[in-house]
Amino acid sequence: MKKTLLLGCLLFAVNAFSQAWDDVYDDKYSVGVSFQDKGIGAEVGYEIGLSNYLSIGFIYGYVFKTETLPPIYDSWGININDGDNADSFEKMNMAASLNVHLTPFFKMDGESIDIYVGASGGINGAGVQAGFKYFFMENLGVYFNGYCPIIADKFLIDESSTRVYYNFYLKPVVSAGVSFTL
Repeated sequence: MKKTLLLGCLLFAVNAFSQAWDDVYDDKYSVGVSFQDKGIGAEVGYEIGLSNYLSIGFIYGYVFKTETLPPIYDSWGININDGDNADSFEKMNMAASLNVHLTPFFKMDGESIDIYVGASGGINGAGVQAGFKYFFMENLGVYFNGYCPIIADKFLIDESSTRVYYNFYLKPVVSAGVSFTL
């Protein structure tokens, strides 16, 4: 009985002092894993509040594990799409985002939940994103994010090459991880 009471008090204390989204200059860091078409990667991010409703963020992602891409042969029978040796620019993404936090609009519990939608643009194009953060302590929580490209472009890849490029961030990306405040 004492252990159950102690556990209940601890859970209440954790939820009472957690804060998902504060206000201006509230900053959050994130580290997570991303899942995209034919690859699994890692990502790190930073987000800072402009107001109670808006924030800007920056994210860097890199695909570490890739599936073998289907071969594409030229007229000489040489595979010009070597998926095992994919270029670093195909596996990398650097982007900035502008998010609208919906928790204040819907008068939800902003102490532990943060729901947001926004736009993101970077070296691989631009798109929309939506996400959810749950903070179970004041400085520590989890996040889930989905990104869907609208403008898909490969800005840093040399198109004059005969190689056929596959960009992992030109398709929807789903990510999850840990969000924290320092």
